[in-house]
Amino acid sequence: ATSETRQPLLGATGSRLLSGDSNLARSLEEKLAQFHNRPAALLFNSGYDANLSILSSLPYAHGDAIVMDELVHNSLVMGVRMGRLEKGRVFSFKHNDVMDLKRVLGEVSSRSSSPSSTLIVIESVYSMDGDIAPLNEILELAQDKGAGVILDEAHGLGVYGHTNTQDLELATDKKLDFESFDGQNNTDKNNKDIKVKGGTGVLSALNLENHPALLCSIHTFGKAAGCHGAVVAGSSTLISYLVNYARPFVYSTALPPHSLVSIQKSYESMMGVKEKGD
Repeated sequence: ATSETRQPLLGATGSRLLSGDSNLARSLEEKLAQFHNRPAALLFNSGYDANLSILSSLPYAHGDAIVMDELVHNSLVMGVRMGRLEKGRVFSFKHNDVMDLKRVLGEVSSRSSSPSSTLIVIESVYSMDGDIAPLNEILELAQDKGAGVILDEAHGLGVYGHTNTQDLELATDKKLDFESFDGQNNTDKNNKDIKVKGGTGVLSALNLENHPALLCSIHTFGKAAGCHGAVVAGSSTLISYLVNYARPFVYSTALPPHSLVSIQKSYESMMGVKEKGD
């Protein structure tokens, strides 16, 4: 069949590394990277797949460690179990307790006999109670200790942020601690009517998307975005690594075109993009 008569595909037909790649998928990833203010992004079939991919494929060296909030999602826990981290190098800290995290990081350091890396694994919004992680404090502590942070934004996407349309505007959430914002956050400390707009997540709301301690963030589309899949936003090096070594990505059929379009339209809605004629 010629290009004029060939019917559009309803499915991806294979994994991204074989027949499932497309200009639509690559274009969407470029847009998602821009939306999340990161150098690169990679689509996954679900948030569970994304979390498994990152934590199971990272190249852990001797003495490396992972420190997790005690209430992180099962997908993050299972990703660590599937990975190559040495036994006994997984630690947890009390939920949203920065002082306990500092204590655990000190314990990890004292047990390391050689130079090593530490990853802190947290969520932005915890689904069971809806409480928000003290991201600024955790990222600052991570930077001070030379650790990296992996952040699951599954329940922050579409709820928090400063780029969304007014129909998703939420009342000020005191847990975000606006009084501690600096001038770079464009927040008027004297304005008592400040509101948080639903958008691209808590990182966006706090202007922390480019924090040097942030290794990557995971944004899941099955919650507020109302569609299917997930994206990992991070450095170009990390994304290239995941393309080649993340087993759930390598061995899964890619998202079909209609899912990609749904994701794009969902983000356009969250970002306040107007259709022509609106």
